[in-house]
Amino acid sequence: FGTDAVAEFCIINAFKYIWRYKDKNGITDIQKARWYLEKSLALIGFNKMYKNIENVLTKIELELANENK
Repeated sequence: FGTDAVAEFCIINAFKYIWRYKDKNGITDIQKARWYLEKSLALIGFNKMYKNIENVLTKIELELANENK
Protein backbone atom coordinates (compact mmCIF):
# COMPACT_ATOMS: atom_id res chain seq x y z
CA PHE A 1 0.00 0.00 0.00
CA GLY A 2 2.99 2.31 0.37
CA THR A 3 4.30 4.38 3.22
CA ASP A 4 1.66 7.13 2.81
CA ALA A 5 -1.15 4.64 3.34
CA VAL A 6 0.59 3.02 6.31
CA ALA A 7 1.17 6.44 7.89
CA GLU A 8 -2.55 7.23 7.50
CA PHE A 9 -3.43 3.86 9.03
CA CYS A 10 -1.22 4.64 12.02
CA ILE A 11 -2.92 8.00 12.56
CA ILE A 12 -6.37 6.37 12.41
CA ASN A 13 -5.29 3.69 14.87
CA ALA A 14 -3.92 6.34 17.23
CA PHE A 15 -7.29 8.10 17.12
CA LYS A 16 -9.03 4.81 17.96
CA TYR A 17 -6.84 4.25 21.02
CA ILE A 18 -7.26 7.83 22.24
CA TRP A 19 -11.02 7.66 21.73
CA ARG A 20 -11.48 4.53 23.82
CA TYR A 21 -8.79 4.87 26.51
CA LYS A 22 -11.20 5.81 29.31
CA ASP A 23 -13.54 2.90 28.64
CA LYS A 24 -11.03 0.17 27.79
CA ASN A 25 -7.38 -0.05 28.77
CA GLY A 26 -6.50 3.37 30.19
CA ILE A 27 -2.80 4.24 30.03
CA THR A 28 -2.05 1.21 27.84
CA ASP A 29 -4.24 2.64 25.10
CA ILE A 30 -2.54 6.04 25.42
CA GLN A 31 0.84 4.31 25.06
CA LYS A 32 -0.37 2.47 21.96
CA ALA A 33 -1.68 5.73 20.49
CA ARG A 34 1.71 7.33 21.09
CA TRP A 35 3.47 4.43 19.37
CA TYR A 36 1.24 4.76 16.32
CA LEU A 37 1.73 8.54 16.15
CA GLU A 38 5.51 8.16 16.41
CA LYS A 39 5.45 5.50 13.69
CA SER A 40 3.41 7.77 11.40
CA LEU A 41 5.88 10.62 11.96
CA ALA A 42 8.78 8.33 11.10
CA LEU A 43 7.03 7.20 7.91
CA ILE A 44 6.18 10.76 6.88
CA GLY A 45 9.78 11.80 7.52
CA PHE A 46 11.03 8.86 5.45
CA ASN A 47 8.77 9.91 2.56
CA LYS A 48 10.09 13.48 2.65
CA MET A 49 13.69 12.29 2.78
CA TYR A 50 13.09 9.85 -0.10
CA LYS A 51 11.43 12.53 -2.23
CA ASN A 52 14.30 14.95 -1.56
CA ILE A 53 16.84 12.33 -2.58
CA GLU A 54 14.81 11.53 -5.68
CA ASN A 55 14.71 15.23 -6.64
CA VAL A 56 18.47 15.59 -6.19
CA LEU A 57 19.16 12.52 -8.32
CA THR A 58 16.85 13.80 -11.05
CA LYS A 59 18.69 17.15 -11.10
CA ILE A 60 22.04 15.39 -11.33
CA GLU A 61 20.79 13.22 -14.20
CA LEU A 62 19.56 16.31 -16.06
CA GLU A 63 22.87 18.09 -15.54
CA LEU A 64 24.80 15.08 -16.80
CA ALA A 65 22.54 14.79 -19.83
CA ASN A 66 23.07 18.48 -20.64
CA GLU A 67 26.85 18.14 -20.27
CA ASN A 68 26.93 15.18 -22.66
CA LYS A 69 25.12 17.06 -25.44
